[in-house]
Amino acid sequence: MGLAFVFVRRNAAVLHAGHVGWGFQLDDGLFFCGATENPVGNALVLPGGNNGWWGKKVQYQEEMFNEMKARCYDEYKWIEVKDGDSILAYKAALATAKWGYTVLGNNCLDHTYAVLFAYKVKNLPLKQFNIAPNDWYDKLVGGGGSCFLP
Repeated sequence: MGLAFVFVRRNAAVLHAGHVGWGFQLDDGLFFCGATENPVGNALVLPGGNNGWWGKKVQYQEEMFNEMKARCYDEYKWIEVKDGDSILAYKAALATAKWGYTVLGNNCLDHTYAVLFAYKVKNLPLKQFNIAPNDWYDKLVGGGGSCFLP
């Protein structure tokens, strides 16, 4: 049994559409988390350009939460995945670093979706009908939803 995570920063992006990042449990019990941050806020970052991607492998779930809290994420959800594919998800996560960025179709939500899909998370909300990260996160079925506020 593996665990996948989605983290949300509610007041990020234009019109407070939100921002999401990802995390998942590796086969060795460690965790890998990250996101495509696009800190400059460019509507377009060409593939191979700096889209603000970061990823970090940590030993404990609490360390992953601290990494996300330090980057001002507000909440998280977790999903148990019976046969999570951490190798495929890890490759997908690394690949998103080179995808560039576009406001629609290649953003933090698309990158998070790709990582979770590779991990074999089932019943992900359709991006086409939930284009704002906050809306997509709200439709995501999972445990948690806890706030990182002190």
